[in-house]
Amino acid sequence: MFGLLIAASVGWPSERVFLNTGMLASGQSLRVEVVGAGRDTVATKMLSTQDYFQAQDAFCSGVSFNARGVAQLRISFVSPQAASVLPIIVSKRTLLTTTYSVYDDEAMLSRGPPVEGVTSATAGADTALQVDLTKSTPTTVQRYSFDALFLALFMALAVPVLQGFCRLAKHQHAAVVVGFLCVMAVVAGMAWTLPHNHGPDEWMHFPSYYWYIDHLRPPSLFAGDATYANPIWQSNYVLGASGDLGYLLTAKLHNLLAWLLPGVDALFVFRLSQLALVFAGLGLGARFFATPVALAYMLCWVIIPQLAYTATYLNGDSLSFVMGFLALALFLDERSKPVHWLLAVFLLVNAKANYLAILALLPLVWWIRRHDISLSPRHVLLFVAAFPLWFYRRIFNFVDQYLAGTNYVAAAHQRLLETTDVQVVPFSIVDASYQRVLKGVSAYDWSPIFTPAWYESSLHSFFGVFGYMSFPISLALLAVPMAAFAWICVVAVVDKKRNWILVGAGVVLAFCASLYYSVSEGYQAQGRYLFPIICVVALLARNRLERHAVPLVLAALPTLFALTMFTAKSI
Repeated sequence: MFGLLIAASVGWPSERVFLNTGMLASGQSLRVEVVGAGRDTVATKMLSTQDYFQAQDAFCSGVSFNARGVAQLRISFVSPQAASVLPIIVSKRTLLTTTYSVYDDEAMLSRGPPVEGVTSATAGADTALQVDLTKSTPTTVQRYSFDALFLALFMALAVPVLQGFCRLAKHQHAAVVVGFLCVMAVVAGMAWTLPHNHGPDEWMHFPSYYWYIDHLRPPSLFAGDATYANPIWQSNYVLGASGDLGYLLTAKLHNLLAWLLPGVDALFVFRLSQLALVFAGLGLGARFFATPVALAYMLCWVIIPQLAYTATYLNGDSLSFVMGFLALALFLDERSKPVHWLLAVFLLVNAKANYLAILALLPLVWWIRRHDISLSPRHVLLFVAAFPLWFYRRIFNFVDQYLAGTNYVAAAHQRLLETTDVQVVPFSIVDASYQRVLKGVSAYDWSPIFTPAWYESSLHSFFGVFGYMSFPISLALLAVPMAAFAWICVVAVVDKKRNWILVGAGVVLAFCASLYYSVSEGYQAQGRYLFPIICVVALLARNRLERHAVPLVLAALPTLFALTMFTAKSI
């Protein structure tokens, strides 16, 4: 194995090109033709920046794509506005090192009339900009890479995953496996073909994933890390938040898959990496738990169209669901011991914040299982010793903000005021949100609690409202998934009074967490914030689902139809 790592580190490099496109308005796009070193053929790469954005003005700090042997770029600006391209950064990575070559020399630019110092091309008879990297001497920096470490980690993880798949292959419920694979095949096709930003805020999630390509530590809002901040919020999705474990694993798997897909847009490789980790969750569930847990996992993705849709674009929801599901399975598994709960807590505190609702159920789970589990002083000491591991992200945030003498929200708000016009949408929305957070409870908007439309929208989008809440699936089509989920809810609690308490508490906590976000930061009536409910209901019903799994697979048909309809509209 070590020989393989050394050989790969020397002979199997991957390269990535980053173009600084500055702040581009919606509708601006560019076409990049890549010429490899020593080749006469031209590989055309369409990087349409309008794919990253929705209808209103939006922004992007750069465009990245995977390539090998890049020597020349021809960039055609389709829109009449100008856009910057310097600096151009070419990174060549092996398993052990990453070499960054920064090209920032105007001598390599030609054919585009200079705008404020030759870093732009403007509209006119010829809007193409020729970039010849061979005419510039780059600034080169080499750093150690963690790819070898994560390759070893993923190879070790692949063993139990494959064992779990083998166990599923021997099981009698082939219909459930086939239904799950059909849904995932459509999801994979959507992830590979649908344009950038077809799902909520994908373009804003991208810099957060991008950070972990080259880093292991969490990002800071201060110093150079601020370049990874999104220009609307002046922050990013993992800054100051806990849910960055999924971003980290996805980015490191992306680095390995980029070797196999050298000419593919980095965002699509990210999507495939995320989907691979969803499959890994199934394998782990089948390997370490009883078969009903794996069946429940598959049925979740089959029955809930909205959950399947989240796996088609970059977001923090799909892998947080995987971590939340596996964590609750550890809590409920009759064979698990307190030491196993350490891993479960780690997964939950490093998923999205709404999955803390599952962690809040821990006292109830303890009460239900108190007859077959006990805590010793050694267990208590182990839990205390695990605190730094559980809360590594929050510890980093605390130290980072303490050294800076401010907090992330205040710093981001100050940057927003200094660099944008907060009287203009979308900056006015961000300004209002930050002011509400900084002022505290006195500025909270309590109206969503008493707004029926909030609950209607949350419940509808829990099952199926795709895109930017702009593609609602008809309730007639969702009738089967709704009925299937309702039946699972009944199965989860029938003849089990304690399960009533768990399900009720899970529903209340999930709704309260979602409402709190709308009250404290901004109105968001989105059902994906309620996904912890799926984990609770499916796992409590797991032992009875095995006898009724085949009829439930019929819910895959409306899920497939809904995903296909959205795909047809988006292409």
